[in-house]
Amino acid sequence: MKQTMLIVGLGLIGGSLALALKGFEDFEIVGVDVSQPTLRYAAEHGVGDRVTEDAAAELPQADVVALALHPQGIVDFLARYRDAFKPGALVWDVCGVKTAILEAAQVLPGTVDFIGCHPMAGTEFSGIEHAQADMFQGAHYILTPDEGTQPEHLALMERVARHLGCADVVRTTP
Repeated sequence: MKQTMLIVGLGLIGGSLALALKGFEDFEIVGVDVSQPTLRYAAEHGVGDRVTEDAAAELPQADVVALALHPQGIVDFLARYRDAFKPGALVWDVCGVKTAILEAAQVLPGTVDFIGCHPMAGTEFSGIEHAQADMFQGAHYILTPDEGTQPEHLALMERVARHLGCADVVRTTP
C-alpha cells in the first residue's frame, strides 16, 4: 500500500524536496502550502504528486511529514497541529536551527517520532519558482537523532538522503 509523505512549505527547499522525492519508494508526495500562487505554480509544474492548502485534512493520513518552514513557522506548526499527526508517523525538518525546533517537537505525542534534519543546500534565491530536483546533489545531510528515535525511521531518513543525491549523512547532536 502506498504511503504518504507530506511536505509542508513549498518554497525553495520544500519545493526542491517535492521535486526530488517524486518516485521515492512507494510514497505519494503531497505538498502543503498556504499561498495560492505557490500551490498553483506547484500544480502546474508537477511539484510533488499533488498539492493542497489543507494540512489538517492530510496530517492524520501522513506516514512521514517534512517541515520546510522557517524556524518560527515550524514551532507554530508543531504547536497548532500536535494532536493531528498520525500515530507512528515520522516528522522531520530541514531547518539549520536545531535546539529551538527540537524543544518545540516535545509537544508531539509519544506515538510520533521526530528527527531534526538539515540538508545543507540552497541558493541565493527563494520561492518555489527556483526549486530544483537536483538541489541536494552532493550536499551533506545532517541528522540529529536521539535515544528515542526509531531505527526504522533513521534508516528511512538515510534512504531519503541517498535518493536526494546527498554526498553523505552525518549524525550529530543539536
